[in-house]
This record gives sequence, structure tokens and C-alpha cells, in this order.
Amino acid sequence: MQVIGKRGLSGLLKHILTFVMILGAGIMVGLPWLLKWFFAYEYTFYYGDLPTGQAVQFNQTSYIWTLIFLYLSAVLAEVLLWQVRKLLVHVQNDRPFIQENVLLLRRIGFLCLAFCVLYIPALFLIWSVFAVVVLFVFGVVSCIAFILSALFQKALLYKEENDMTI
Repeated sequence: MQVIGKRGLSGLLKHILTFVMILGAGIMVGLPWLLKWFFAYEYTFYYGDLPTGQAVQFNQTSYIWTLIFLYLSAVLAEVLLWQVRKLLVHVQNDRPFIQENVLLLRRIGFLCLAFCVLYIPALFLIWSVFAVVVLFVFGVVSCIAFILSALFQKALLYKEENDMTI
């Protein structure tokens, strides 16, 4: 299977990222209603039957803070996916070692670091293994993106030096 190119793995991944970004935008639009449904479901699961409006009223403060937290996460995720998609387009067009890719990898590293910063309070507010996993995964991906950025910078310098020699 071809890895680089429009019909390769990078092209397939670019289309998957585009679909996920569209799906994420749709979820962001419907987030208030989805969260109300979830709060009602959670309340009913733990405390028994209660009308939906009362379940959300019961958790109004949690609802607002969770909504803010999820919107911040969603915006960060959309920007992160957009940066990865731009990187894939450059790889697809056979331009891996350019200065813009170095900057894109650095931005990806900072966005992943922003996710880590965002999820540190979540460790104390959301009693879930999910928050720990997100914090760990984005921390590791942030380190990898910074290392790849430095590696691409070195490769770019070697490429420019090689181009001048010939």
C-alpha cells in the first residue's frame, strides 16, 4: 500500500480527519442538548425517575462548568485536527521538509500541552480514569511533536545545505 500521496495512507487519513472535524462541529452545535440528556440519564440512573428539567436544575452548576469545559476541549481539538490536516496535505504533496511543517509540529505540541493544562483541573473535578488517560496521552504526544519539530528543523537545515552543495 502506498503511504504518501492522494491515494495513499496520508490521503485516507486526511479524509478521515475531515470527517471527524465535521462530526466534531456538529457535536459542538448540539452539545447543550446532548449534555442535558446525559445529565438526565445520569441522574435517573443513580437516583431514579425524575423529569428531565428537574434533573438538569439539580446539577445546574455542574452543567454550566461541564459545558464550558467541553467547549474549550472541542475548540482545542478542532484547531489541533486542522493543524494535523495541514501537515498531512504537505506530506501528501511530497513537501515534508519545509519550514511550515516545523511550525505546524510546534503548534501541535503547544496545543497538546494546552490540553494537558486544561485537564489538570479535571483530575480533581471529574472523578474519571478518562481525565488521567487524556492528560497522559496528550502529554506524550506533545513531547513527540516537539521532538519531531526539532528533527524536521535539522532535516530542513541538512536539505538546504545539500541543495547549496549541488
